Amino acid sequence: MRGGNANWLLGTEPLLLYIRRFYMASDDKFNQIYELYYKLMYKVSYSILQNFEDTEDVLQEAFIRIDKNISKVSDPSSPKTKNFVVIITKRLALNMLRKKKGIQVEELLATLEDVRIEASPERANETKTVQELVKMAIRDLPERYRDCLFLALIDEYTPKEIADILEMKEQSIYKRLKRGKKMLQDRLADMGVTYED
Repeated sequence: MRGGNANWLLGTEPLLLYIRRFYMASDDKFNQIYELYYKLMYKVSYSILQNFEDTEDVLQEAFIRIDKNISKVSDPSSPKTKNFVVIITKRLALNMLRKKKGIQVEELLATLEDVRIEASPERANETKTVQELVKMAIRDLPERYRDCLFLALIDEYTPKEIADILEMKEQSIYKRLKRGKKMLQDRLADMGVTYED
């Protein structure tokens, strides 16, 4: 065993990840993503599932999806990559919970706490850039639109790439982007931000 590390035997590191990390270590980006985000991904997944085994299953699937899309990662430590791995992890955890408990994802999302930037529109106009206001408005959208818009507008993925990442039909992504954009325009207008298409 390389380096004498037997964590996977103790259940703290899934076997698949252990093998990928130590014996197929040729992909430096993958290893950097693992090192940077494993704990965050674990925290995100566990906060939704409240179960260690399911959390590890989600992380294995998340890392498989990340590996499939590794060519889209230019800088593992960028905020874009962080968004990418968190969105994948959250989606997988929510899907697993929905399948196990038979509840709708939208109902679950309504109960989850999201981190939001709290600021009045007047104060926000004084202290935030337009990009920060856009990010704040996106964070307030329902998650099904928020994830797509973050990936498209902030991280600059194409609808096809977003469909691959979220494992959805490209047409569904276009619909979510269109509806999300309309909701975003309305929220930005409420904040006093206007723009032309």
